[in-house]
Amino acid sequence: MTVRPVIDLNQPAVTDSYVPTARIREQVRLTHPTCIFPWCSRPSAKCDLDHIVVFNAGGPTITDNLAPLCRRHHRLKTFHGWRYRRTGSTDFEWVSPSGEIFRRHGPLSFPAGTDPITPAIGSTPLPTIPGATSLPPPRRRRRPDRPPAADPEPPRF
Repeated sequence: MTVRPVIDLNQPAVTDSYVPTARIREQVRLTHPTCIFPWCSRPSAKCDLDHIVVFNAGGPTITDNLAPLCRRHHRLKTFHGWRYRRTGSTDFEWVSPSGEIFRRHGPLSFPAGTDPITPAIGSTPLPTIPGATSLPPPRRRRRPDRPPAADPEPPRF
């Protein structure tokens, strides 16, 4: 029999490290069972945990500053200009590179799902992240054990 501590989803857990502890990871994944990108339903157990406010910019590793993003959407946020912020305990507001805004309602909200919305007059703009689009996406690389592709011979007639 294994005895595990009860995780209070309303009590934030924190660490001084960049890497979240197992308890913090479990708490974030219980709070957000799927990737928090609009319309994504990938289970959070298969997602990266992203710092909402970047760790290097002073964002703490605390459950309130972490959110699960599948690898595809984590790369969109990091390298391709998508931005987001938390607007409630399980709600997020996303801004596309072209300025479109999407509100993602968490699983504990009603109605759950994603709403495309127009920018609200007087709303606080999301901060830009310096260098967020400075890195190109990775190139696919050939496996080292695979020989280079040979030119096919012309067909024989």
